[in-house]
Formats: sequence, structure tokens, C-alpha cells
Amino acid sequence: MYNQDLLLYNKAKKRVITRLFVSWFLLLFYFVGVFFVLNLDFLKTANNLNTIIIVLAISQLCLYGFIFLLLSFGKKIFRILYWLVFILTLFLIYVPIQFILQDLPNILTYASLLGFMLIKIMFLSQLGAYLRHNKWSRIFFDLTIDIYEDEEDDIIQQPVLKTKVKKEKRYQEPIQPTYVIEEEEEEYEDEPYTQPQISIRLGIGIYASLMVFPILIQIFSNFFASYDLQTVFATKDMFMLCIFTALIWTVPVFYLYYDHPYAKRTVLICAILEVLCVILYSTKLVGYYVSKDPEYPLRVFILFIIVDMIRYVIIFYCLKPLLQIDPSTYINEETED
Repeated sequence: MYNQDLLLYNKAKKRVITRLFVSWFLLLFYFVGVFFVLNLDFLKTANNLNTIIIVLAISQLCLYGFIFLLLSFGKKIFRILYWLVFILTLFLIYVPIQFILQDLPNILTYASLLGFMLIKIMFLSQLGAYLRHNKWSRIFFDLTIDIYEDEEDDIIQQPVLKTKVKKEKRYQEPIQPTYVIEEEEEEYEDEPYTQPQISIRLGIGIYASLMVFPILIQIFSNFFASYDLQTVFATKDMFMLCIFTALIWTVPVFYLYYDHPYAKRTVLICAILEVLCVILYSTKLVGYYVSKDPEYPLRVFILFIIVDMIRYVIIFYCLKPLLQIDPSTYINEETED
């Protein structure tokens, strides 16, 4: 029994440390992406915003790197320290707000910085929830093993299950074991996603798109240039569409993560808002092309539509497992409580 507990503890330690290691590198890529996006032509400012971003990035990377290093020792006191640092991070929201009050003409730049900060706060809050409530974190920090009914992730039970299947196949009638084996495989393969898992998929898809698509269009700006090669059509428009998508889908991300019974309804509302946004923007897109003196060639609009469709395909792919979840089950459980 002692060896089994030690094996679970080592596995939990490995998983938690890997999560912390990956989280630090995600923060690093986040700050690099923020710096790149805020230095796009239509978001540049004349003040010292770049210096502030670099200082904030280096200080937070060093601070969270130190906190993650302490957390890797598995002491519960360091989780409290993590939340104290998180509270300190919340106060940094004052930086873009102060810039907005002092420099209203560049409100788009500072609002974008504020949006990026909110994304970072959501990511850090989910990491804190993982350190507190995840079963592997509870084993690593609290030395508590949660026992779930029909648990299939236990590494010690897996060989036993395989041995049973072999024995049934060897000594029982050929029809019955075939039925049992297929039923077990179907239950394992058809296990649906949970709403928190879909939330993570959706958050990664949306907030990665917010940084990736404007950067890709900036890199391939020659394909979106005007006839005189002086302006680039898609960069600002794609960034604004991605910002709108990130803002409206933040609510479903939280609802799904906390397993709210009405999360599926909020997803439907956001999907309707996205359709309305596409309809409104399509009229603007048509206006660009049918003007008396068109500034951009036809290929610009075709490529822009293709890239924008890829964004919506990613959102649909992230939300596809939600179709298998019955929302009435969650609503009935809430009513009974």
C-alpha cells in the first residue's frame, strides 16, 4: 500500500511540475505576442508604452518563475503566496486605465492592452483553481487521494483489466466475451467531454486566434496591400474582429469552466452575436469593393474571407463536443438542490 501511494504521489508531482513549466512558457509567449501586436502600425503610440511593457514582462516572468519554483516543492503555504502575487497582478490593470485617461486619441491601443491583461488574469485564475482543486494537485500539496467511482485513470488497475479480458476470452464461450469487450471499449471511447474541458479548448482557440491571426496577416501583408502598396487592408479589421470575438466569448468560457447549468445558452447567444457581426461587417466589405474607385484588388477580399472563415471553423471545432452534452441534466440538478 505504501508503494502504491508513493507511486501516485510521484505521478502527481510530475504532472503538477509539468503544468507549472508549461504555464511559464505560455506567459513568455503571451508577453512576446502582446509586444508584437501593440507595435503594429495602427496601434503604435508616441509615448514610452514599449518600455513599460518590457518592464512588466520581465518583472512578472521573474516573479512567477520564482513562485512556480517554490510551488514545485509541494508546500501548501506557497499556494497562498501564489494568490497574493495574483492579487498584485490585478492592480496592474490600473496601467492601461491611466493611459486611457491621459491619451484618449490612442484609446484603441490601451483598450487592447487592457483586454490582453484580462486574458492573462483569466489564465492565472484557472491555474490557481488547478492548483487548488485538481486531483493531482490535491495529492501533491494536500497529500489527499480522491477516490472516484468507476475511476479508469488508475495506472495500477489497468493491467488487471487487461488480464481479465484475456481470461474471459480464453475460458468463456466465444460470444459472451466478445460482447463484454466491445461494450467496455465503446464506453471508454465514447466518454464525452466535460464543460470545463470544453472551456479550456475554447479559451485556447479564441485567445490564441486573437494573437495569431493579426500577426499572420502582418507577416503576409503583401497579399492584403492596396493597388499603390501604401496601405494594408486586413490588419486592423482582423484585429478588431478578433477583439470582438474574444470579448463576447469570455463569458461562455467562464460559464463552461465553472460548469454552469446555463453555459450552453450563453454559447448560443454568443453564436447569434457572431452571426450579426458577420452580417454587419459584410456590408462594410461589400462597400469597399463596389466603390467607384476601389482601393484594393479582389484577391484581398477573397483572402480575408478565407482567413476569417478559418477563425469560425476553429471556434466550431472547439465547441463541437458541447453538442453531446444535455443541458437539461444540469438544470434539473440545480432545481433539485
